Amino acid sequence: MAINLYATVDDLKTRLGLSGTSSDALLLDLLEAASRAIDDDCHRHFFSETATRYFAGSKSAYLLLPDDLLSVTTLAADSGGDRTWTGETWTEGTDFQMWPDGVWPKTQLRELGDYGGSYSWSADAEYLKLVGVWGYGDGERAAPWDATPITATVATADGTALTLSAAGTVEVGHTLRIGTEQMFVSAVATVASVTTATVQRGVNGTTAAAHTAAAVFTAAYPPRIRQAAMVLSARYYRQAGSELFESEGMGQYRYKRFSSAAESDRDRFMWFPYRRVRLS
Repeated sequence: MAINLYATVDDLKTRLGLSGTSSDALLLDLLEAASRAIDDDCHRHFFSETATRYFAGSKSAYLLLPDDLLSVTTLAADSGGDRTWTGETWTEGTDFQMWPDGVWPKTQLRELGDYGGSYSWSADAEYLKLVGVWGYGDGERAAPWDATPITATVATADGTALTLSAAGTVEVGHTLRIGTEQMFVSAVATVASVTTATVQRGVNGTTAAAHTAAAVFTAAYPPRIRQAAMVLSARYYRQAGSELFESEGMGQYRYKRFSSAAESDRDRFMWFPYRRVRLS
């Protein structure tokens, strides 16, 4: 199933001039393909994912992180060498600092052993265990979520029908945060004045739970990434089967349009500022 789309199906329908729901499944797949293509070329992802990462420390005070980091839940060290990570639990602001300061996402950790912190890290493999929220987000906040004016209810942790307090806010393709749980919206329908979203529960490393009249937040991404996802998925829709043509026409009248290679180069300009350099 498609998930973590950087634009919604309604966004794409508007761009393509489509209506109705008959093409929704196809558009979801195209948006997912476009979103993952952007991730792959940028060497990062823009959605927020709760996950645990293990990595070595550093011989310097700064540690370059393998992925973008938005917040830390727990940072622990395997000081006992027994792979339990119970020897040290580091406190943010006292033992370590996320870096760079004042901007998001974070790309490094700084240990504060020389500034009153209790610990200094080792460069041993898998010395550190970091539980946190990973991803680029919108590049502006530690919690890249936009509040909405509606609430949502789902009676159980495994229910897939989310009842919304009003229509017009939640769209197919949205990733929602309700409480600490993330959900992906695959369909929205209003019947007898009741609006219901069909959702995939507990996505991106979060845990599903029951919710009653709970506040709804939608995932936020950089505007250029949203536009890039729409442009790329619209091209997938319009040019299926003809991507390799260099020119076409009738009789003596011919014209040249962008080839796949030229379009690919042009697309990269849309998200070039967001590409992350990978160190080998």
